[in-house]
Amino acid sequence: MSSCCGGVPDKQRLLEVIQDNAAQIRKSFLLDGEEFFVTFSAGIALFPDHGRDFQSLIRNADLALVTAKQRGKSQIVLFDSALEKRVLRQIEITNLLHSAIPNGEIEVFYQPIMSMHLDRITSVEALIRWHHPTQGFIPPLDFIPIAEMSEMIHDLTWFVIERCFRQRSAWEEIGIHLDISINLSTKVLVSPDFLPRLSQLLTETGADPHRFAFEITESVLVDSPESTVGLLKKTKQLGFRLDLDDFGSGYSSLTYLYALPIDVVKLDRGFIKNLDRKGKGLKMMESIIRLAHGMDMLVVSEGVEDTEQLSLVKAWGSDFVQGFLFAKPMPGDQIPDFLEKNDLQLSF
Repeated sequence: MSSCCGGVPDKQRLLEVIQDNAAQIRKSFLLDGEEFFVTFSAGIALFPDHGRDFQSLIRNADLALVTAKQRGKSQIVLFDSALEKRVLRQIEITNLLHSAIPNGEIEVFYQPIMSMHLDRITSVEALIRWHHPTQGFIPPLDFIPIAEMSEMIHDLTWFVIERCFRQRSAWEEIGIHLDISINLSTKVLVSPDFLPRLSQLLTETGADPHRFAFEITESVLVDSPESTVGLLKKTKQLGFRLDLDDFGSGYSSLTYLYALPIDVVKLDRGFIKNLDRKGKGLKMMESIIRLAHGMDMLVVSEGVEDTEQLSLVKAWGSDFVQGFLFAKPMPGDQIPDFLEKNDLQLSF
């Protein structure tokens, strides 16, 4: 619901009235013996603060409503200028994304991952990059969340998957044998065509699924956890490895290590950044690594940027490390030269 109001002396009182009305609307009701629930979202613009004509007020109330819906169900948002800039930027990004892939603006970069046991790079993580002809580099954090909301995440994900399948084949031809990890959106995973399309792409490209991993986050369990776990198990049956990404951030729970059919735990870069030799973070990292190993899982430490961090994660048995200490993400055609020019035997 978009709401335009004028002559309101007390904004707080207005919000209270709308909240009261919303509470009445949200009540459940019975229809033919079935219980139904109504959600209520609202965007509010006030005269004259947010517009002095009808069109401006409606437009700004709609912008507030867009934000309310993005925040989840049953939200009420009052328009402000910062919100306007943010929403307009989201709309702009959404429009630009539709032509980004056809125009060749999207590229896949690869960040090397070092094996602590073999002292060499054994895999890479595929990371999407967007270089717009007029706006330049657009950071993933600026467009991935918007892609998730606009359904463009499907096109982006399948673009990355296909590029990775073909890139690894190209590396194989010149004697480079690296596994590739690919970030997988929950939206893509639960779409009905995911497994059939994935199987078809394997056939078309001749890719070996055992040399690829899909990185997922705990959010896969938020909606329909049982069916989602079933999809993950079927993905593993095709031969793919499953990595739990960003562990140690947000609402991470050890429950996910048990509930999800994962092979690898990736410790979040923010978690690694705050490590010290005597703090609670180090003890927690030690416990997580031991727990993961006890459940036959491997551990990747992300965001390793200096030798101090490296020595800490190495001391507690992290199986792999990834970060700027070794390499920044790079285009696929730069990987061969990078491997040839850099002696990455660990000597720390």
